[in-house]
Amino acid sequence: TGKEKTNLEFFLARFDPANYSQKPTGDGLVEVTMSWPEHLQKIADLSQQNTEMQMLALQLAGRARRLLNGQIALTEEQLPDFIERLRRLSEWRYPAGQESDEHYRVSSLAGGLAVLTVKHLPWLKTNPKLKDWVLKTLRSLEPVVPEHQHPHVGTDTTSESFLGEAAAALLPDCKEEWVRAMAFEGVTAATYRATFDTMWRAFQMRSELGDTFDELVDVVLYWSALRHAAAREFGVHSDGSKLAKYKSALRERFVAQTSKKRVIVSRTERVGRWLTERVERRTLTAGQREWQILSKANRAKERHDLSREMPELDIEVLRRGLGYLEAAVLEPSRQAPRDLELLRELFRVEVDTFPKEDTQQGWRGLSGTPWDFDRWVLQMAASYIALSTSLDEARYFFEPLLDIGPIAHYWLEDFFRAWVISGLPIAADAKVYVAIWKEMFAYVETLPDWQPRSPGSFCAAEYVMDYMAGLHEDQVKVYGSAEYRPIVSAMEGTMQQWAARWLGYPSLAQWYANFVTTESGKALLSQGIIQFAATVNVYPEDGWSRYSLGTLLAKMLSVAWMELRSEIATREKLRDAFLAILTTLCARLVPEALNLRGKSSTL
Repeated sequence: TGKEKTNLEFFLARFDPANYSQKPTGDGLVEVTMSWPEHLQKIADLSQQNTEMQMLALQLAGRARRLLNGQIALTEEQLPDFIERLRRLSEWRYPAGQESDEHYRVSSLAGGLAVLTVKHLPWLKTNPKLKDWVLKTLRSLEPVVPEHQHPHVGTDTTSESFLGEAAAALLPDCKEEWVRAMAFEGVTAATYRATFDTMWRAFQMRSELGDTFDELVDVVLYWSALRHAAAREFGVHSDGSKLAKYKSALRERFVAQTSKKRVIVSRTERVGRWLTERVERRTLTAGQREWQILSKANRAKERHDLSREMPELDIEVLRRGLGYLEAAVLEPSRQAPRDLELLRELFRVEVDTFPKEDTQQGWRGLSGTPWDFDRWVLQMAASYIALSTSLDEARYFFEPLLDIGPIAHYWLEDFFRAWVISGLPIAADAKVYVAIWKEMFAYVETLPDWQPRSPGSFCAAEYVMDYMAGLHEDQVKVYGSAEYRPIVSAMEGTMQQWAARWLGYPSLAQWYANFVTTESGKALLSQGIIQFAATVNVYPEDGWSRYSLGTLLAKMLSVAWMELRSEIATREKLRDAFLAILTTLCARLVPEALNLRGKSSTL
């Protein structure tokens, strides 16, 4: 019965001579053609149509994303055929039994409509009937989220993303409530990626949106508090139906345009804390709350790693919804006054998560590693102060960060990595960049936690100092280029003081020995040789083997012999340092050093 019977009918029809016809071709041959019976032909036609539409539903979303991103384009001649495909897709549905695939059709249809509204709205305005159809279809289209979809899914071809972008493109011209409601749903979507896509499209049209853009930013800030509370009540994988409970009031407020006062992050923090406390009072028993308080107090008393106090906000909503800030920071021409205010507020949120303890934290560390939110904020802060021409503005960011201390070395590594890799190529003024960098070094010298200890003793700052000096492997790929030699030369005095304090640590000596052999680092080569001569005999045995100091120092001497031979021969202090290091390396039977000894025997 059913499908099996139909399959059997198709099978048997192939053996029925009545379904075949013959036609002489005129050259002694006969062309034989098969045709299905009428009732089977209808089934075959429907099956072929379903196959074609399924392929369209699967492929159109990806093409729409490429069109929206500008990777490909539609000409006006291609638009009618494109719209016809959308019409067919809007009228078609998946066959019975395949309803779970409906999200593919909706996503592709939403993507196609987004292409028309974002890229071809002026053309649509010249075709009123087509424009009416597009708007009517958009208005009636409900996003479909696949079952078990993770909120952190990275795909940008969901119906939530496309509908949010379409609404952002329509907002400047269309003031109807349904358009604002659709934009709101894009910002507060179940997937964080849709929040980013909607706000990024709005950022692209910020000049046309005017105050509406700031209203969308307010939605992002409030939604970070509301979604955090929803996660506390329903779990981080809350589906859209559960999230709707938390955003209904905010939705009505945005659609009705009743809020004109801009919100700040500290206010949403208070909202998030209040909501979270309400959820806990409602969902936790008195015993559970008491255990929670006692557990937190006991952890604070124990001598283990320190922990961060995260804000009662969904920081992923902030990172995605305000993701446009990164572009605004890097392109001052696209900045608005509120962008810098938000950057400052986000940086304050970041800094406030760290423990507020006195210095001399000793061996205690900080538990955990940076989240995407942390890296995003620190990257923007580093890029912003690299573009800045104000030392005071730079101090606002780097001083609170350095005050945390080297226990937060993972976070500081990310900051200094961005300071060199991202900040150096975009620095507005090399002299200001150097002045800020020197100020960082000067500032840490005033902080007890940043002081070196006797070599061999644990020192938390050891983990950060190579990043702070721009010496780590990934930083050197940028900083070691010849174009930055003037900056290295300008930092010579600071690096001399740095080396005097830190070269006793083998882990830092390896990075410095490597850096002075790079194109820009050669500006410090002679200075480095003299300073290494004072420390080369104090490294412990495990330091030599663990950090390959023999090979690195031999390479440093080889480069010096090629680059500074005449200077080595005429400067007594440099010559003595060169020979002292070479003698130590030869005594350790480093092959490269033994080879160099023969070349430099004239010394």
